[in-house]
Amino acid sequence: SGLYYDQDEAMYANDALSRMQGQSLYSVSKYSNKFPGIDFIYWAAFALFGQSFLSIQVFALCAKIFSVILVFLLAKYLLAEEIKFYFLFPLFYALFSTHEAIQSHTSNLEVFLVPFEIAGIFCLGLALRNGRSVFYLLSGLILGMGSFIKQSALATFLAALVWLLMIRIVCPEIAAARIKKAGFFAFSFLLPLLFLFAYLKFSGNWPMFVDYVLKRNIHYVKNVSFLRDFYLSWSLGQMIKDCRGELIVFGAFALAGAGFSFFRIRQPARLL
Repeated sequence: SGLYYDQDEAMYANDALSRMQGQSLYSVSKYSNKFPGIDFIYWAAFALFGQSFLSIQVFALCAKIFSVILVFLLAKYLLAEEIKFYFLFPLFYALFSTHEAIQSHTSNLEVFLVPFEIAGIFCLGLALRNGRSVFYLLSGLILGMGSFIKQSALATFLAALVWLLMIRIVCPEIAAARIKKAGFFAFSFLLPLLFLFAYLKFSGNWPMFVDYVLKRNIHYVKNVSFLRDFYLSWSLGQMIKDCRGELIVFGAFALAGAGFSFFRIRQPARLL
């Protein structure tokens, strides 16, 4: 399914073709308002499988399969000690993450972002389990690379960082060592962004990045038109309508599980 370009995917494809023609970042396209990670994903798909929307679909399918594998690993290594049927976690994820109401049949940014977010949380969970600094570094680095695909990876990073800083309240017996390593996590997240900003500065493309990405996204958020505001409300309503049963049933399970984890299983990785 999804054998088409919507307007966003067409823009990413055009940007990828510009990269293949040797154009530097943000030197041609005046329409892209995203970080450059998606350009290189589309570029890799075109280089390996040819310049076709089917190539993008193959990469999107691989990203979805990889996401399910990561959810399985997360469940096995972080939940299996307390949950006998942990294998249901990736099964339900595989089943419901394909729902058309959340546009999972497309090749949009979120499809490629999700593996980075799951992998980042998985590594952070391993760090909380064994305290090894390398997992803090890996978690931040993976989420930082995810921000190259879509800026919303920043929200996952901030949520994890807040959790690391609040761990003193939840699990005071291990707080001191973990809080000190939050700095590793934050530094490694910022490292890919610093390299990108340095490249843009020295290549002379920093002004275009500011105009096309930073300023345009600020304008996009601050000046939502009535038509788009109406559309977003309508589309959100349609998604809730289509997924109402899943939201109620699995939302109730999630709420019950979160409460049980907090009051009965006070392990940082599980609470994360």
